[in-house]
Amino acid sequence: MMLPLLAFVFGLAIIAAAGLAFMPGKAAAIDRRLEELTLGRDEEEKPRFQSLIGLFKRIGEKVPRSPKEITVVAPS
Repeated sequence: MMLPLLAFVFGLAIIAAAGLAFMPGKAAAIDRRLEELTLGRDEEEKPRFQSLIGLFKRIGEKVPRSPKEITVVAPS
């Protein structure tokens, strides 16, 4: 009768010890959260689609602004 109770307590102790061993410390959790918050601020300050905006600006510089700027190249 005592053996199942001892097995249960022993199994519970092993699970609790494993949980405590794999749980990050408070300092590590705080440092990770601070990194997430500071990295998030840098991303908010920059436009989300900065590379796409740059691409459209380069294309816009090459597109003719009026029909007079369009040149037709005759095939040789």
